[in-house]
Amino acid sequence: MMTAFKARIYHSGDDSVALVAQTVLLYVFKNILKLLHPFMPFVTEEPWQALPNRREALIISSWPQTSLPRSTDLVKRFENLQALVIYVLDSSNPEC
Repeated sequence: MMTAFKARIYHSGDDSVALVAQTVLLYVFKNILKLLHPFMPFVTEEPWQALPNRREALIISSWPQTSLPRSTDLVKRFENLQALVIYVLDSSNPEC
């Protein structure tokens, strides 16, 4: 991912393109830190404190929200795939 953004940030020749790329990278980085924080609190808090324009500690920041539509058909298909994988793994286990 970083390689794709490098061209936009350093070689675009257009400041607006570089600014958009930097904004997207910052958004992704902040949300990755939020998602990892319950598992690695000390490791994620350190880079969080170095971020620009942060308003609060990572531990009390809001959980990332998604505005993506949820397709019930896709959710059902994914649940079916999960069930199939569990069945295959269970049936390949000699102890069962």
